[in-house]
Amino acid sequence: MASSAAPRWQQRAAWLGLVAALLIAISGVLFVGSGRTDPPRAGSLQWQMAVLPDWMLAPGAKRSQWLSEKLPVPPFTLEITAQFDPDSDPLADFAISLTPDESDTSSRLPLPQRISVQCIGSYQLPADPRWFDFSHLMPAGSLNQVTVDVDETDAETLRFNSEIAWRGIYPYKSQSAYIMLSGDGGTDRFSQIIWKSVALYAP
Repeated sequence: MASSAAPRWQQRAAWLGLVAALLIAISGVLFVGSGRTDPPRAGSLQWQMAVLPDWMLAPGAKRSQWLSEKLPVPPFTLEITAQFDPDSDPLADFAISLTPDESDTSSRLPLPQRISVQCIGSYQLPADPRWFDFSHLMPAGSLNQVTVDVDETDAETLRFNSEIAWRGIYPYKSQSAYIMLSGDGGTDRFSQIIWKSVALYAP
Protein backbone atom coordinates (compact mmCIF):
# COMPACT_ATOMS: atom_id res chain seq x y z
CA MET A 1 0.00 0.00 0.00
CA ALA A 2 1.44 3.36 -1.09
CA SER A 3 2.14 5.94 1.61
CA SER A 4 0.17 9.22 1.40
CA ALA A 5 2.88 11.21 3.22
CA ALA A 6 4.77 13.75 1.11
CA PRO A 7 8.46 13.11 0.50
CA ARG A 8 10.76 14.64 3.07
CA TRP A 9 12.22 17.13 0.56
CA GLN A 10 8.73 18.50 -0.17
CA GLN A 11 8.06 18.96 3.55
CA ARG A 12 11.34 20.82 3.98
CA ALA A 13 10.60 23.00 0.95
CA ALA A 14 7.17 23.86 2.37
CA TRP A 15 8.66 24.81 5.75
CA LEU A 16 11.39 26.89 4.09
CA GLY A 17 8.76 28.67 2.01
CA LEU A 18 6.68 29.42 5.11
CA VAL A 19 9.69 30.76 7.01
CA ALA A 20 10.73 32.91 4.03
CA ALA A 21 7.21 34.37 3.75
CA LEU A 22 7.16 35.20 7.48
CA LEU A 23 10.58 36.87 7.26
CA ILE A 24 9.48 38.98 4.30
CA ALA A 25 6.28 40.02 6.09
CA ILE A 26 8.13 40.93 9.30
CA SER A 27 10.76 42.88 7.34
CA GLY A 28 8.02 44.82 5.55
CA VAL A 29 6.33 45.75 8.82
CA LEU A 30 9.64 46.88 10.33
CA PHE A 31 10.49 48.90 7.20
CA VAL A 32 7.15 50.72 7.19
CA GLY A 33 7.28 51.19 10.96
CA SER A 34 10.71 52.80 10.72
CA GLY A 35 9.19 55.72 8.81
CA ARG A 36 11.21 55.17 5.64
CA THR A 37 8.05 55.11 3.54
CA ASP A 38 6.73 58.38 5.03
CA PRO A 39 6.60 61.45 2.75
CA PRO A 40 9.80 63.52 2.97
CA ARG A 41 9.89 66.55 5.26
CA ALA A 42 11.56 69.87 4.47
CA GLY A 43 14.16 69.45 7.21
CA SER A 44 14.56 68.70 10.89
CA LEU A 45 12.07 69.38 13.68
CA GLN A 46 12.20 73.10 14.58
CA TRP A 47 9.40 73.25 17.15
CA GLN A 48 6.50 71.18 18.40
CA MET A 49 3.42 71.88 20.51
CA ALA A 50 2.20 68.65 22.06
CA VAL A 51 -1.26 67.94 23.46
CA LEU A 52 -3.14 71.25 23.29
CA PRO A 53 -6.25 71.51 25.52
CA ASP A 54 -9.35 69.85 24.05
CA TRP A 55 -12.11 72.08 22.67
CA MET A 56 -15.77 71.42 23.57
CA LEU A 57 -18.07 73.20 21.11
CA ALA A 58 -21.84 73.63 21.33
CA PRO A 59 -23.89 73.38 18.13
CA GLY A 60 -23.15 76.43 16.00
CA ALA A 61 -20.32 77.59 18.25
CA LYS A 62 -16.99 78.66 16.78
CA ARG A 63 -13.58 78.93 18.39
CA SER A 64 -10.14 79.95 17.22
CA GLN A 65 -6.62 80.28 18.59
CA TRP A 66 -3.51 81.91 17.13
CA LEU A 67 -0.27 80.06 17.73
CA SER A 68 2.70 81.97 19.07
CA GLU A 69 5.07 80.37 16.56
CA LYS A 70 5.12 81.48 12.92
CA LEU A 71 5.83 79.64 9.68
CA PRO A 72 9.16 80.58 8.11
CA VAL A 73 9.67 81.36 4.44
CA PRO A 74 9.72 78.13 2.37
CA PRO A 75 10.79 75.41 2.42
CA PHE A 76 8.93 73.98 5.43
CA THR A 77 6.62 71.15 6.47
CA LEU A 78 3.76 71.81 8.91
CA GLU A 79 2.07 68.80 10.55
CA ILE A 80 -1.07 69.06 12.67
CA THR A 81 -2.69 65.99 14.24
CA ALA A 82 -6.17 66.02 15.79
CA GLN A 83 -9.34 63.98 16.14
CA PHE A 84 -13.00 64.36 17.00
CA ASP A 85 -14.63 62.63 19.94
CA PRO A 86 -16.80 59.76 18.56
CA ASP A 87 -20.02 61.46 19.75
CA SER A 88 -19.29 64.73 17.93
CA ASP A 89 -21.68 66.32 15.46
CA PRO A 90 -21.09 64.90 11.93
CA LEU A 91 -20.86 68.42 10.47
CA ALA A 92 -18.37 69.75 13.03
CA ASP A 93 -14.99 70.67 11.62
CA PHE A 94 -11.54 71.87 12.57
CA ALA A 95 -9.39 74.09 10.40
CA ILE A 96 -5.86 75.40 9.97
CA SER A 97 -5.51 78.93 8.60
CA LEU A 98 -2.25 80.46 7.34
CA THR A 99 -2.13 84.25 7.26
CA PRO A 100 0.79 86.29 5.87
CA ASP A 101 2.78 88.49 8.19
CA GLU A 102 1.93 92.05 7.14
CA SER A 103 5.26 93.35 8.41
CA ASP A 104 7.11 91.30 5.77
CA THR A 105 5.89 93.31 2.79
CA SER A 106 4.23 96.55 1.77
CA SER A 107 2.59 95.04 -1.32
CA ARG A 108 -0.96 93.73 -1.61
CA LEU A 109 -1.31 90.62 0.58
CA PRO A 110 -3.01 87.41 -0.59
CA LEU A 111 -6.00 86.12 1.36
CA PRO A 112 -5.49 83.70 4.28
CA GLN A 113 -5.26 80.05 3.31
CA ARG A 114 -7.74 77.85 5.19
CA ILE A 115 -7.80 74.02 5.26
CA SER A 116 -10.79 72.37 6.97
CA VAL A 117 -11.46 68.76 8.02
CA GLN A 118 -15.03 67.70 8.76
CA CYS A 119 -16.05 65.13 11.35
CA ILE A 120 -17.49 62.76 8.71
CA GLY A 121 -14.16 62.56 6.83
CA SER A 122 -14.44 65.26 4.17
CA TYR A 123 -12.28 68.34 3.63
CA GLN A 124 -12.41 71.85 2.22
CA LEU A 125 -9.64 73.30 0.10
CA PRO A 126 -8.22 76.82 0.32
CA ALA A 127 -10.57 79.36 -1.30
CA ASP A 128 -13.07 76.65 -2.35
CA PRO A 129 -16.45 76.42 -0.55
CA ARG A 130 -17.13 72.81 -1.61
CA TRP A 131 -16.56 69.81 0.64
CA PHE A 132 -14.68 66.86 -0.85
CA ASP A 133 -14.76 63.24 0.31
CA PHE A 134 -11.36 61.63 0.85
CA SER A 135 -11.04 57.93 1.60
CA HIS A 136 -7.86 58.39 3.67
CA LEU A 137 -9.51 60.76 6.17
CA MET A 138 -10.57 58.92 9.32
CA PRO A 139 -14.01 59.39 10.92
CA ALA A 140 -14.65 60.70 14.42
CA GLY A 141 -12.73 58.80 17.07
CA SER A 142 -9.61 58.35 14.92
CA LEU A 143 -6.59 60.58 14.44
CA ASN A 144 -6.13 62.65 11.29
CA GLN A 145 -2.84 64.27 10.34
CA VAL A 146 -2.89 67.35 8.12
CA THR A 147 0.44 68.07 6.41
CA VAL A 148 1.26 71.25 4.52
CA ASP A 149 4.54 70.84 2.66
CA VAL A 150 6.08 73.73 0.70
CA ASP A 151 9.34 73.32 -1.18
CA GLU A 152 11.95 75.90 -2.21
CA THR A 153 10.07 76.63 -5.48
CA ASP A 154 6.83 77.49 -3.55
CA ALA A 155 5.15 74.28 -4.75
CA GLU A 156 2.66 73.32 -2.03
CA THR A 157 1.38 69.80 -1.29
CA LEU A 158 -1.51 69.10 1.08
CA ARG A 159 -1.64 65.61 2.57
CA PHE A 160 -4.10 63.88 4.87
CA ASN A 161 -2.59 60.92 6.72
CA SER A 162 0.39 60.95 4.32
CA GLU A 163 -1.81 60.75 1.19
CA ILE A 164 -1.80 63.63 -1.32
CA ALA A 165 -5.13 65.49 -1.54
CA TRP A 166 -4.12 68.68 -3.35
CA ARG A 167 -1.21 70.45 -5.03
CA GLY A 168 -0.84 74.14 -5.78
CA ILE A 169 1.35 77.21 -5.40
CA TYR A 170 2.03 78.59 -1.94
CA PRO A 171 0.71 82.18 -2.07
CA TYR A 172 3.07 83.84 0.44
CA LYS A 173 6.40 82.97 -1.20
CA SER A 174 9.10 84.95 0.66
CA GLN A 175 6.80 85.96 3.55
CA SER A 176 6.48 84.31 6.92
CA ALA A 177 2.94 83.41 8.04
CA TYR A 178 0.89 83.13 11.20
CA ILE A 179 -0.96 79.90 12.10
CA MET A 180 -4.51 79.84 13.46
CA LEU A 181 -6.44 76.78 14.63
CA SER A 182 -10.22 76.99 14.54
CA GLY A 183 -13.27 74.82 15.07
CA ASP A 184 -16.98 74.84 14.20
CA GLY A 185 -19.45 72.98 16.40
CA GLY A 186 -21.78 71.70 13.69
CA THR A 187 -25.57 71.85 13.91
CA ASP A 188 -27.20 69.32 16.26
CA ARG A 189 -25.03 68.24 19.18
CA PHE A 190 -21.91 69.05 21.16
CA SER A 191 -18.57 68.30 19.55
CA GLN A 192 -15.12 67.80 21.01
CA ILE A 193 -11.91 68.47 19.10
CA ILE A 194 -8.88 66.69 20.57
CA TRP A 195 -5.65 68.36 19.47
CA LYS A 196 -2.65 66.02 19.59
CA SER A 197 0.30 67.93 18.17
CA VAL A 198 1.50 70.75 15.95
CA ALA A 199 5.02 70.41 14.50
CA LEU A 200 7.19 72.37 12.09
CA TYR A 201 10.08 70.96 10.06
CA ALA A 202 12.49 73.20 8.17
CA PRO A 203 16.19 73.33 7.13
